[in-house]
Amino acid sequence: MAGVGLDPRAAALLVHRTTTRRPGDGREWLGDDPEADAFLRGDGTAMLLGLVLQRGMPAERVWRIPLHLYRQLGHLDPSRLAEMPIAEVESALRRLPARPRYPGQSAATVVALGRLVRDQFRGDGTRVWSGRRMADVLATLMSLPGVGPGIAHMAVQELMDEVGYSPHPDELPGLDVKADVHVVRVFFRLGIASDETRDAALDAARRLHPTFPGLLDWPAWDIGRRLCRPHSPACGECPLIAVCERRGVGETHQGIRAVPDQHWKPETAPQGVTNDHGRTVDAPVPDDEFWRLLAGLLGVALQSARSDGVAHRLASVAPHLIVDPALAWTQCRAVANDILAERLLNTNLAPDVDVVGEAVRFGIINPMEAAWLRECFGGQPPVIRLADSVTLIIQAIRALG
Repeated sequence: MAGVGLDPRAAALLVHRTTTRRPGDGREWLGDDPEADAFLRGDGTAMLLGLVLQRGMPAERVWRIPLHLYRQLGHLDPSRLAEMPIAEVESALRRLPARPRYPGQSAATVVALGRLVRDQFRGDGTRVWSGRRMADVLATLMSLPGVGPGIAHMAVQELMDEVGYSPHPDELPGLDVKADVHVVRVFFRLGIASDETRDAALDAARRLHPTFPGLLDWPAWDIGRRLCRPHSPACGECPLIAVCERRGVGETHQGIRAVPDQHWKPETAPQGVTNDHGRTVDAPVPDDEFWRLLAGLLGVALQSARSDGVAHRLASVAPHLIVDPALAWTQCRAVANDILAERLLNTNLAPDVDVVGEAVRFGIINPMEAAWLRECFGGQPPVIRLADSVTLIIQAIRALG
């Protein structure tokens, strides 16, 4: 598969794909649930839903959505989906154990897919790809709301790997990588992309493997997700280390160092941050690097926490973590207080009440968990290890989530 005269970096990616890529992303089934896998493979509409809803969350969770939706609705009949109000589908999606990250947008996609399969493919989802030209399959998928070229091209590759879809070889030069953050990062660090942008990644794949650019997608995504992390990449474990330029690793790139300092010294936040009794204090705020790392950790938490967990509630905080850490600090604290107040089942709490203290008194959290919250949202020690600070945040999230 590597080919004679192929760039060694592209060849290494293809070798990684050959040795690790098996049906089900290296497992026995798609995702992490054999029952969901069997359902996907036995129902064309379910398979399509699993493909087109892959937006902003781990694929393992997305593969469970069709089975959960079937259980919630009692069917995945395209004709019935086509007639459902989008608001009703959104409500059903929000009730799922594994729900889409964007329920409203996803509901519109579900209804549109039902209409598409009903009206154009006689109610059989497998007809969307079976025996059709790749260009037509791509165009069909991209006609759905919320499905752009990236998802469509990724979907075709999944159909090739998982259900035996076989486009004509002459069409494969037109099948691109899905240039997500993992692929973009790996291509840049390898030195095959000129910068960390989607366009640069697309150009690199087309240039290095013109007969089938998309074949470089999965190995780069897999390495980026597991090893070539934004911070502290596991270069020693990476199968590409012998050919990688490690561009941006171990040095400052776009303001972020690959290996963070062992310690940070807190700075003073602007006036206006309040303590548990409503009094204004000078709360210490970690430096920018700490907040960048916390932003990355929160991003992971937002994709993995259940829908009613505290990480989900902190979604609005994420955009402020880097650009306005003082605001993020106060918002984090406000969310924690709100959740505790809700669990106290008392809507008449005085504005200056010590909500954390009340939560301890009523058994909502224990004193240790309260201490974590006060460390995270109240007053940090003068100097504290970066890793310890992150641990405190994670422990507070787990204590409340």
